[in-house]
Amino acid sequence: MPFGRQLRGNFGVRVEHGCQDVESFALFRPDQILAQGKLDNTDWLPSGNVTWALTDAINLRLAASRTLSRPDLNELSPSPSLEYIGGMLVKGNTRLRRARIDNYDVRIEAFPALSEVLAAGFFYKRLGEPIEQVIKGGTPHILAPFNSDRGRNLGVELEARSSLGRAWSRLNRLSINTNASFISSEVRLTPQITRLGSDRHPLQGQANYLVNAVLSYLAPGDRMDVSILLGATGKRLYALGSDALPDIYQEPTTTLDATVNVVTFRGSRVKLAGKNLLDRRIRQLQSRSEVSGYYPGRAFSVALSYGL
Repeated sequence: MPFGRQLRGNFGVRVEHGCQDVESFALFRPDQILAQGKLDNTDWLPSGNVTWALTDAINLRLAASRTLSRPDLNELSPSPSLEYIGGMLVKGNTRLRRARIDNYDVRIEAFPALSEVLAAGFFYKRLGEPIEQVIKGGTPHILAPFNSDRGRNLGVELEARSSLGRAWSRLNRLSINTNASFISSEVRLTPQITRLGSDRHPLQGQANYLVNAVLSYLAPGDRMDVSILLGATGKRLYALGSDALPDIYQEPTTTLDATVNVVTFRGSRVKLAGKNLLDRRIRQLQSRSEVSGYYPGRAFSVALSYGL
């Protein structure tokens, strides 16, 4: 829908009916249902965004939408399984409900050249009954999902993609593509007799910052390109404690990858890649005690492709 020459909008609504049904039955009595997890919801999911062309190269965008987060089938099943890393017993919860999320975004973006962009944005998410993993006492400890009461997620996003030749002409074959997010989140638990972790805590799995950067080089004649990729993830909540157990947090991590593409002769290309070159230790802390720690390992690959 256009609103004059500089303003345009897109609006819509989706009506969605979702049904999930998980039944756990006795091993030797298939007709005897021991537990049942069932969801049956109809949701109206509106969305809209408006773009205002401030100039030929600068846009201001506003967006709002409602989305859903449903539990998967394992999260609805009480059948236990052993966690590979950490050794906890993982079980589902037949009483789970789907979470509703209201999203609001503001973004301003500029395009200095055809392949370049500079952008900054602000986002806010209102969470209704988000699903979070909770540690229950036992031997081994039990990890199970529960619905919290409500929460919010707000933050700032920054993005830049540009050739370094803008700063110095001799760097014309180098380019950088980077984005960063700085996030504040909070979730509140539903009041109950048994305490499940901190009453107010960050959104589970949401890091307080995310930074990604790619430095690329393109050789003369386009016969070789090199990319170095850096990623940094901040501290994040892994699981809520219960029965006087503290919450578990995963410590900040940094990764470094590299790829090299070389055109050897017409129609063929060799790709060399290295992933997780830093191989930093992934650590999960409960209070000050390390409950899990491992090195994910480095990976190297060589690929040869041929075609017209």
